[in-house]
Amino acid sequence: MEIKETWKLEIGKWCRCGPALWLITTVGFVSEDEYLEIQGITREQSGDYECSASNDVAAPVVRRVKVTVNYPPYISEAKGTGVPVGQTGTLQCEASAVPSAEFQWYKDDKRLVEGKKGVKVENRPFLSKLIFLNVSEHDYGNYTCVATNKLGHTNASITLFDPPTEWLLRVANVHLDQDLPRISDAFKE
Repeated sequence: MEIKETWKLEIGKWCRCGPALWLITTVGFVSEDEYLEIQGITREQSGDYECSASNDVAAPVVRRVKVTVNYPPYISEAKGTGVPVGQTGTLQCEASAVPSAEFQWYKDDKRLVEGKKGVKVENRPFLSKLIFLNVSEHDYGNYTCVATNKLGHTNASITLFDPPTEWLLRVANVHLDQDLPRISDAFKE
């Protein structure tokens, strides 16, 4: 009696269908061998693999194996921002990594420590925010976001700057000059 083994990879993709968000799962055929060998594996090959063993006598036996591919961090988004003195400003650093990255922030090669007066750090598994509660002239400059896990590290330079006065005036004029409908106008006959 011959046993037939097959391996399949479930690939999930998010789809917005009207107001709903759906996870659509497709199954990709991988192998008809009793062993699954993936050479030169990439992070895109992470996922749930299903092995099915069947013969002509009994129902197929199905087992699932989760494959996780670890990789060092890479920063996918980090951009500077202009914030006037006295306002709240936020620098963001987004990094992809498995295991998740740990973040650190530096200014002028000095590590910023949580709790520094007027500065707050919020870290999540893939995102770090450096928040300035009341921006001062002293806060302007280049900051370095460092993302690290056990496989490596990467960094990005992000600038907090004083926006040009013309830029602020342009933004203010858009809001002041724009002829926007008022709520009271909706009730007029």
